[in-house]
Amino acid sequence: VRVDGEIIDCEAVKLSEEHGTVSFVEGSDVRKKLKWGEKIEFIPGHCCTCVNQHDNIFVIKDGKLAAVWPVSTRGNYS
Repeated sequence: VRVDGEIIDCEAVKLSEEHGTVSFVEGSDVRKKLKWGEKIEFIPGHCCTCVNQHDNIFVIKDGKLAAVWPVSTRGNYS
């Protein structure tokens, strides 16, 4: 798990398309670094069931925005 570019001592235990569960490593000071509502970064294994709920996919390469891909299926649920 990454926060502000720094990899922190915790484990992504359960991930779905919209949310996830994080487990803190025992003895870690991560809880001092994270605040409620703070954004953390996960790299998903897939995004198939929620991609149509977004306007764009942001492509990150080497930590920088490399491309923005429009989602042509935006709003299609059938």
